[in-house]
Amino acid sequence: MNYSCQVSMIFNFIQTQFVLLKTNSGDDGVGVAIALTFMFVMLLILVKAFIDFRRDLAAEKGNAKFQDVPLRRIERILAGADEILRFRSPYYNRLSDFGKKRFLKRLRIIIAEKEFYGKDGLEITDDMIVLASSALVQLTFGLESYFLPRFYRIYIHPSIFFNKLLESNLRGSTSPSGVIRFSWRHLEHGFQDEDDGINLALHELAHALMISVESGDTDDGHLSDGLFMITELGRKYRNDIKAGRYESIRPYAASNDHEFFACCIEVFFENPERLKRDLPEVYEAFVWMLEQDPHNRLGDYAAPIQKREFSIKRKLRLKPDSHYNYVQTMLIAGFLLCWIPIIMINIHVETSPLPVALFAATLAVLGFILFFRKLVLSGYTDFNIFLLFLVIGWMSLTMGAGLTLNYFVPVYRMSELAPVSDYFITPEKKLRVLIDGEETRAITVGLEYRAILDRCKPHCEMTIYQHYGLFGIKVVDEIEVFESNEGSDQYQ
Repeated sequence: MNYSCQVSMIFNFIQTQFVLLKTNSGDDGVGVAIALTFMFVMLLILVKAFIDFRRDLAAEKGNAKFQDVPLRRIERILAGADEILRFRSPYYNRLSDFGKKRFLKRLRIIIAEKEFYGKDGLEITDDMIVLASSALVQLTFGLESYFLPRFYRIYIHPSIFFNKLLESNLRGSTSPSGVIRFSWRHLEHGFQDEDDGINLALHELAHALMISVESGDTDDGHLSDGLFMITELGRKYRNDIKAGRYESIRPYAASNDHEFFACCIEVFFENPERLKRDLPEVYEAFVWMLEQDPHNRLGDYAAPIQKREFSIKRKLRLKPDSHYNYVQTMLIAGFLLCWIPIIMINIHVETSPLPVALFAATLAVLGFILFFRKLVLSGYTDFNIFLLFLVIGWMSLTMGAGLTLNYFVPVYRMSELAPVSDYFITPEKKLRVLIDGEETRAITVGLEYRAILDRCKPHCEMTIYQHYGLFGIKVVDEIEVFESNEGSDQYQ
């Protein structure tokens, strides 16, 4: 279970405990005190869950050191990234000024959203972060889907490392669980020699791309078609590659479909002329799949424009960065459906303003945790736009859905008998009744009860049928206004 799920479950549990304790307490003050104590205990559990989460991932049996990349460091890394890449990345050097700007924008997003871990005592430097991230930008530079969200952890070892599962020494590895491992010595070497057709970072990230496509992590259908085409070509040429008949491709590429794909990716970027000469079908298949042509070094590696089948999902995209399509989708949906939370808040606040406020605060905090790094630290948007997304997109949809579920899914039903002290008509033509119960409060009832209230005043009572919903917020189901027994006896 990931950390976000733990946060959500704990907050919901806090809310439920608050309601149950308050309900079962005869004195509201005591109930609130107990509930707040419970919330403090649960907050401690939340902090412990966060610490355990970081320790389990970063330490990995005491052998890894997590390197967070806060906003200040991202700014510092980006300030020096151009110089690092000009010195180390021939691919970046050949881009136009516009291409470099686009490359650095994607680089920032990837650095902000990936987690970097130094293994075997290695301290993660800016160079390591930039080079490892730049390989992903390079691999997916022609694509709309470029982030590979499944793979969010990157482990960097000083040199060759031992893999217990495979029981062998490795230079790099990629796990479907979302972990990519590099030997820094070999990763760095991959950027030093462009002509050897070997680049560890591109190789492992090619595995990550293939796993993502096979697992359906991307909605770009042409990637699946391209992968199928390349896999078939690999099987066609496998025996010739194994026999060493092609100078550009090392025999290791014939091991299996995954190694063919990854090894060809290395040559595709480092020696495109050789790959195009030896295996033109394979080269053109990669150009089609990755939507870039490394041979076109004067045109930012632009591939020929492809004709795609009509797709409503594709046409609805407002920005080319498909990793952030959910931002536009949530903003539009939240704006169109904002009437739902407005209605539901009006219903719930009638009897439970504090729990509604706590529920809203919980969702706001959760949204901040989930999206601040993705949207603000990544540089995708500024803080003001982020707040707009949080209110109109995230809060509108989650509040609407949560309060609707709370309204229609009762957890605990009850009724309350309360004396009516007075009533008044609001400017909105609503009948508001003042109740003298544990506290004086007003509640809206139907106008049809006005005649009854006029007749039985000041001896009116009302029964309020209520329930606590799925998220522990009280909702009024039905109200009955009637003359009290004391009033009936008086009239007799």
